[in-house]
Amino acid sequence: MRDFPSTFPRSRMEFSNTAKARGIKNTCPDDLLPGLIDLAWTLDSIEKALKVRYGEKAKLDINCAYRCEQLNAAVGGSPTSAHKKGRAADITCNACSPYDLAVFIFKMGINHDQIIQEFGRWVHVGMAEHPRKQALTARKINGKTVYLQGLMPV
Repeated sequence: MRDFPSTFPRSRMEFSNTAKARGIKNTCPDDLLPGLIDLAWTLDSIEKALKVRYGEKAKLDINCAYRCEQLNAAVGGSPTSAHKKGRAADITCNACSPYDLAVFIFKMGINHDQIIQEFGRWVHVGMAEHPRKQALTARKINGKTVYLQGLMPV
């Protein structure tokens, strides 16, 4: 099994402000590490491409990647969330908007399951063994989260 890239070490892939604030131990189990490592390398390739496009100061920030069951429940995540399998990350970039980031990642052609521009605040990048290659926009409509086909600005 290969190791995590230096830009996205295991500690960064398991970190969560919510977990820290609530005292939740958010440690990825060994059997899920291969998927989390693959995700880290995908994020590394995205960040490298962003640096080419926007300059060396372009940087990805991870809001959360792996989520244990307790953390997933604390943030209101889906019971079937790819985060629980170490196969998704919610990210932002200091060099572009979430919409522009989502479009950039989609145009890269990575073998993704889902790229979701969520509420104009972050981008969900999900991976899967059998990827659906979905590009979606999440919006709140009448208090409910609705997923619209395609990537749309806020």
